[in-house]
Amino acid sequence: MALVELGWISKHGGHGHPLRPEYLITEEGALLAKAATSLQSALDRSEWSDLLLRKWSLPVLAALLGGAERFNAVRNVLTADGVKPTPRALALALADLESAGLVRRDVAPGKPPSTRYGSTIPAGLRKALEGVLVALT
Repeated sequence: MALVELGWISKHGGHGHPLRPEYLITEEGALLAKAATSLQSALDRSEWSDLLLRKWSLPVLAALLGGAERFNAVRNVLTADGVKPTPRALALALADLESAGLVRRDVAPGKPPSTRYGSTIPAGLRKALEGVLVALT
């Protein structure tokens, strides 16, 4: 089970029913749960909760907060985490976040033109997202 492998929960060695194993949250899991609760509270207060709860929105913002600026850099960060967004899915996520004002898109003139992205999310939401990222590492 992935959560056990990640160290967020551990199998309880008690005398429960063998077909319904019990699990306990670990200290690492408790830290992640606290950070996730903080993020959920920030999302509940935000006007963008529907957008941010889409599949790629938070991972894309996390990649941007981590320093990725170019399209392929964002995709490589997400791919390194074991998921692989299609170019179309990533482009749609970036476009949606940009239209909501959560991502800045700068196109530099030249041949070919180069595009850089940056996060413009508000401080409270940024802090909550960074808290989850810290708990995940």
